[in-house]
Amino acid sequence: MQSILILVLFFLATAEAVSPKAQVTHRVRRDSSDTSSQDGSNEGLIFAVNTDDPTTETKTDYFYTIPVVVGDTTLHLSINTFASDIMVYEQQPNITLANITLYQPSGGRMKDDKLTWLWTDGLFWACGTTVVRDVLGLGNLSISNQTLAVGNNDKSMPNSFPLGATVKQPWDGMLSLALQGGSSIFSSTDARPQKSWFENIAPLLQAPVVSISLKHQAKGTIDFGGIDETMYTNDIYWTRANTSSMGWMVHIKAYKIQGYDPTVVDWDVAIHTGSTWTWLEHDFVIEYLNVAGLEGAKSDMDDIYYQCNAHLPDLTLTMASIDGKDFDVEIPGATLKAGDYGNGNCSLGLKPWTYNITATPVRIMPFLGISVLRSQYVALNLTGPVVGFAQQVNPTANY
Repeated sequence: MQSILILVLFFLATAEAVSPKAQVTHRVRRDSSDTSSQDGSNEGLIFAVNTDDPTTETKTDYFYTIPVVVGDTTLHLSINTFASDIMVYEQQPNITLANITLYQPSGGRMKDDKLTWLWTDGLFWACGTTVVRDVLGLGNLSISNQTLAVGNNDKSMPNSFPLGATVKQPWDGMLSLALQGGSSIFSSTDARPQKSWFENIAPLLQAPVVSISLKHQAKGTIDFGGIDETMYTNDIYWTRANTSSMGWMVHIKAYKIQGYDPTVVDWDVAIHTGSTWTWLEHDFVIEYLNVAGLEGAKSDMDDIYYQCNAHLPDLTLTMASIDGKDFDVEIPGATLKAGDYGNGNCSLGLKPWTYNITATPVRIMPFLGISVLRSQYVALNLTGPVVGFAQQVNPTANY
């Protein structure tokens, strides 16, 4: 079962940055070596990075990594819009399935032994030790004083592990695309703010935008500095986002399951590129199963299994655009399949966000995970902040 990320970080950090640009721009993607704007001037970087190959034996999209230079090492970090802190490792975690490339600090690294951090998924696992500041580079982007949460074995936390190490897909840590609202930053005496990596790179980009196009069992694309109009169909619609607490939160006004009337709801959900599953209201998930004819689907720790030949109905989520009008996010039912186990059994990409893992119900923050996001072109814009949605070109490819 995939962990739900809750980060509590205790540290002080500084990083050079200025206020992000205010405009929302629509740009065609360029190679990272091209730093010019459309009118030929030098106004900031705009480039794209392909994700690493995400294919797995069970055809499950667990997460998506990109190569990033951290200190003196190239690490393949998982893109995560639900955590505002970058996590790397200096020691192999004490579990047998972990085999990650370790972070090698640069000569300019700064460390304060008085500062520590703690990561926990809120249920079973925890890890954490020191906080450092070091160089982080991606393409022509370079931040010389970026805060890093360094995970090491800790005798007080015998189950320490990196999120994702228990699946058959490599990763070396986590690259945050959230804002600082998800972290608590403390020195030994007082609380002080620190900027996330997204906030640090924003002044270097042509626009303070990172756009995400994930693919099922195929390389996706992350656009920095703008949006690529060739990646989606029709228009892109923008909705206001709340980034004050954790991640990029958007509001859903209604949902519609194929063949049925819309249902009005009042959901605040996060954008979560680090989770295979989409966690939504329990009653909605049960209704979706009933409509799909999967009432008897087997459930194991809330992973829902079904026969792969079953038809998954399309799903529509209604949001309010920044101009006050409603728009629909159309999600093909085929994309809500999480995994295929090769024996006729598949797993569903939906989970109920209230579930009984012990005798006490546990409430998980609802979010739109990979099972929803990989059919969409999703643009995160610091101006506002706002989130843009548009359906990808050929969203059901590879299914």
